Amino acid sequence: MSVFFPETSDTNPVFLNKQLESLYNKITENPKDYPSQKQYAEILLERPNKDRALRAKKSLEIILTEKKGGDINSEFLYLNALRFTGETKKAKYLAEQGIEKYPNTAGFHVQLISILMTENNMNQAEDYLNTALKKFHNDEKIIRLEIKLHMLLNNWEKSLTLCNEALQSHPEDQRIVIGQIQSLSNLNRTHDAVQVCEKFKDEFPQQFSLAMWDVKGDYLPCSFYYAQLCKIMADCKSNEHQIISVKNNQFNVTSNLTEEAKSFLKKAIDETTDILSNTEYHASQNNIKFLQARCYQMLGKFEETMIILDEIPSEYDTRIKQALKIKSLFFLKKYQKCIDMGLTFLDSFPDERTLNKIIALCYLGLGNTKEFEIGMPQR
Repeated sequence: MSVFFPETSDTNPVFLNKQLESLYNKITENPKDYPSQKQYAEILLERPNKDRALRAKKSLEIILTEKKGGDINSEFLYLNALRFTGETKKAKYLAEQGIEKYPNTAGFHVQLISILMTENNMNQAEDYLNTALKKFHNDEKIIRLEIKLHMLLNNWEKSLTLCNEALQSHPEDQRIVIGQIQSLSNLNRTHDAVQVCEKFKDEFPQQFSLAMWDVKGDYLPCSFYYAQLCKIMADCKSNEHQIISVKNNQFNVTSNLTEEAKSFLKKAIDETTDILSNTEYHASQNNIKFLQARCYQMLGKFEETMIILDEIPSEYDTRIKQALKIKSLFFLKKYQKCIDMGLTFLDSFPDERTLNKIIALCYLGLGNTKEFEIGMPQR
């Protein structure tokens, strides 16, 4: 799930970045300062989202209009900005024009193939990709697109082979490593994927945590995939980690979490904490916090779980967030609050059967054996 946050001058790195601020002042004073307009757009598109792309687009349009065509770099930057602003049709047309105008430039092929993939036009994307591979077979972006194409087609063995080959010449490329990780995961080789992450972290620590941006503005570091894998490994190592037993109208909760599972969960928490503390802005922070909350809940740290969930804005009160809160309230023995929230939740999601037992146990915790014996509280 991708989340887009509105930006303000207080939170947007566009304003916090002193170089951008200086360039912005220059082009505001003199819109025909084309070198500054271009540099401003370049920096904005290094960490793009829709807002930054719109700013870059405005600067590039001044260059392309006033200079009647600009230069190849300005044209390419403009095309890239259009992709992030969602103007796909125009971007596609300009990419096709760019290929005709600059046949020996890989960038326009990359943009067109990426657009075709976004449109799910895989046959045409593959045709253009095959042509591009013949002309630019050593281009890193073309190589990554070939990997991405096979991943989108669920050809995981092929994508893994391509990743392994590409990493021979580009061992530091985190995008290729992420492709390798995803391919291994989809081949049910989670342990191997974890080892790939740990090896990459040891050899290229900066790239391991490096921010990358796609057309939705998502922050996708290799470290986040590693955290996800650690959570999966913890699940594998401790099936049914919280066991609830009921006897003589009393219940007891015990943890079946292994030390190995705890170690994986702590690694996941460390990685997600590092991402959140060292990044000024990224669109996926809610997903990162959801992952962190799950890890804390598995470790039995329910207060920490609630704190993290409360940090997520109320407009993102998703099914996952509510379910995690209800379970945490139960383990914190806040039975009445758990019942109230659980019943409201079940009105919207009546198929969530696991919560029926939790609500019933809350009634038992409050001494209401009648509602517990019914098995499902009645309104």
